[in-house]
Amino acid sequence: MKNPIKNKPDIEKRLPGTPARLTVLGSTGSIGVKVLETASELPGGRILIEGLAARTNWRLLKEQAVRRGARAVCLSNPAAARALARAFPGAPFKILEGAQGLETLASAPGGGPVFNAITGIDGLRPSLAALRARRPLLMANKESLVAGGRLLRAEAVLLRVPLIPVDSEHSAIFQCLSGRDASEVRRVVITASGGPFLKRRNVRGATPAQATAHPVWPMGPKVSVDSATLMNKGLELIEAAHLFGLAPEKLSVAIHPQCVVHAMVELTDGSIIAHLAPADMKTPIRYALTYPERLPGGGQTLSLSLSDISGLTFAEPDEKRFPCLTLARAALERGGLAPAALNAADEIAVSFFLSGKIDFADIPAIIEKTMSAVDDQLDGDPMSLEEIMETDAAARKAAKSAARASAL
Repeated sequence: MKNPIKNKPDIEKRLPGTPARLTVLGSTGSIGVKVLETASELPGGRILIEGLAARTNWRLLKEQAVRRGARAVCLSNPAAARALARAFPGAPFKILEGAQGLETLASAPGGGPVFNAITGIDGLRPSLAALRARRPLLMANKESLVAGGRLLRAEAVLLRVPLIPVDSEHSAIFQCLSGRDASEVRRVVITASGGPFLKRRNVRGATPAQATAHPVWPMGPKVSVDSATLMNKGLELIEAAHLFGLAPEKLSVAIHPQCVVHAMVELTDGSIIAHLAPADMKTPIRYALTYPERLPGGGQTLSLSLSDISGLTFAEPDEKRFPCLTLARAALERGGLAPAALNAADEIAVSFFLSGKIDFADIPAIIEKTMSAVDDQLDGDPMSLEEIMETDAAARKAAKSAARASAL
């Protein structure tokens, strides 16, 4: 199957000077806030905000919607949606609620690109809705790509809708591939900072504050913990396999604490193409918003100097110290619904850790127990939304049981 983002349909058909009407799902989170900032910095009013969505933060959502002139908003938490409606009875925008509201917002007719910055599996259904409405999908929702990446990619190919990755690593791969087919790729290397515990030998007793103190990237709590366990790199391997049609043996991880090189692609002739950029999420966000063009941002755009790239180091990850990476590799190689179960187990284990109920060192054990508990369900159809969601639910139930058994 060809790479769906190799095609350049609808985005390029916009007339010069015509603003794109953007919908941002997860607009109040760390990535969503950067999306709105980046969009406002682009020259010439290039981006207009069509819709915004959040989970519960209705106050910030209201502020964003008023400032950006959004036509519709959605709060996936119905109570938060009702609170917004009560607090702002004369709202100049339509207020939607719940999971169905997210799908309605993502699939609104005549809309432009949908930027999915939701955290968690809740982003899968609106992603599908956006693609089926033939709206370009700018994807920062890691969990949906892990659990349902094959399904999303198939829809994008079938409907010829751009599916553009926004994570720094996958944006880097996308740019290095530059339309090449997967058959031309010998291997892809995704880089990892190593997180806050790269040099810490014993992680038992690590606190949520320590685990979320990323040395380079400011991120939300869940992604930060995944970085500390290196599960984020395992999930990114699965994402890359789905997005670019790459076999597991063509994907690897390198520890690169400087966070200058975001990915490297070795081609079949031995050439290696690397993507280097400052550790700033606005760079891949801006590229996704303006693709296939490449525009400067407003204000001060970060750039690399020769001194920034003079001392780059790379190393193999120690998977004995970071067993989550091994678990993710196993799920990728198993295929089927294993990635969906892995993602669900990780979400539950991380949530228990962040709430202080389990030790940081218990996270991989809970994930491993979950995968064993649902093993008989993992060979299902990853192209079936219903089976994906059923496996997700079963894995969450098993993970909660394992986490409660490990509770402090």
